[in-house]
Amino acid sequence: MKKVLLTLILVLGVALSHEKVQTKETKPEEKIYYPAVVKIHPPTTHFSIALPTLLLLASAYYSLTNRKEKRTIVVLSLLSSFAILSSLITGYTVHESIKHIPIQEEAEKVLHTHQNVGFALLGLSLVVSLLSFFINKSFMLRILHLILCFALFLEVLYQGSLGGKLVYEYSIGVPVK
Repeated sequence: MKKVLLTLILVLGVALSHEKVQTKETKPEEKIYYPAVVKIHPPTTHFSIALPTLLLLASAYYSLTNRKEKRTIVVLSLLSSFAILSSLITGYTVHESIKHIPIQEEAEKVLHTHQNVGFALLGLSLVVSLLSFFINKSFMLRILHLILCFALFLEVLYQGSLGGKLVYEYSIGVPVK
């Protein structure tokens, strides 16, 4: 049974990871080379997605069960803010290292939206982190914290969508050799 499940997971993982649209082959004179620093942004963004999601789930659980677990919420809030800050820093570093590479006009608009949403995410995560210190003071603060965690989660999903669009639709940051 384990072998069947592992085989299914492997087959589905491979089948679902392929592109929907075949990419065009570039001519030798159009080859684009990205610096190695481009590889540091994706790992940090995974934490920026996972930690706010975990924060939302923990905050919802503690709110619904009426448990007062401020320490857990504070730690998750601070880790989420740190992860988002690190994604913002690595994204800025990558942007600075590849801004000399020409990209499509639509891709540039998406890139600037992605950058602006990153700053908004950092601001919202800092507000959530600050509010997490006071969630046990009143029920309204707990509900406000939960609403802001949900807004943070939705903004993270939107940010991830923009990043995916840059990579999969415009091939930004994808080395072509």
